[in-house]
Amino acid sequence: MILWGSRMGSEAPEDNTSSEASSSSPLKSKRSKPAWKVALGDVVVFAPELGFHVKALKDETPDTARVAAQIEAQLGELRDLYRQAAEENPNLMGGITLQLNVGGGGEVTNVREIGSRIPDGEFRKSVLEAASKWNFPDLIVSPVVITCPLVLVREGMDITTVLTWEKTLGMIEDKPVVARAAQTAEPKRAAPPQVHSVLQSPAATPAQPKPAGRSNSNLFEIKASTPIRKEPSYKSSSISQAHRGSRMVVVGVHGEWLEVLTNGTSGYIRREFAAPVE
Repeated sequence: MILWGSRMGSEAPEDNTSSEASSSSPLKSKRSKPAWKVALGDVVVFAPELGFHVKALKDETPDTARVAAQIEAQLGELRDLYRQAAEENPNLMGGITLQLNVGGGGEVTNVREIGSRIPDGEFRKSVLEAASKWNFPDLIVSPVVITCPLVLVREGMDITTVLTWEKTLGMIEDKPVVARAAQTAEPKRAAPPQVHSVLQSPAATPAQPKPAGRSNSNLFEIKASTPIRKEPSYKSSSISQAHRGSRMVVVGVHGEWLEVLTNGTSGYIRREFAAPVE
């Protein structure tokens, strides 16, 4: 009996331990779920996924990861500028892409804006001025051109979602530009005589390009109910209501407003109320 009791006593802690381990496993799995990257304040985000690129003009390309880290380390002044400007302009947000010319000593010799959805021209000038002070010592030993995408994110917004918006909205805006460029370039192409004669034949008339269809990249889901306004302005009257969970086709981007179709009529909603459908 004494032997049996001692064996029971020694086995009990193992059972408790296993039960505790099993009860704690759900907690561990819950903690492992990724959390939202919510902006804790108005912040400028360096967004490599939106087109970061380093192009060497002479020798081999420097380590892009180290260049990216150096850009991130120099955003302090720009973030301070954005926090100050956002207090006066609550609608100040969006993406801007810079092109930096960097000399062999790592100094920035020229900065220009190659794309932006930030309507405030004065703030964009401040961005260029701040970026012109950047330096890349010991990283760049021959001239390079850096394409640097930045995004302004308001406090409380999910950074990952905002970056997805910027990427999708960029693709929507680029479509008309590409189409116009193709139409402009087409007449300049001189076809050889034998090809020209074939093109003039009715039986071999080339198929006309079809109108660009609306792909899923133009389809957005409404994240929170919001009025659809007649014009891209809070002062404009409401013509309808976009309900949470519904989906709408975006046909244009006007600053921080999305142009959507509702019952065959176009209207406008703020971009923070919608997210692209994957």
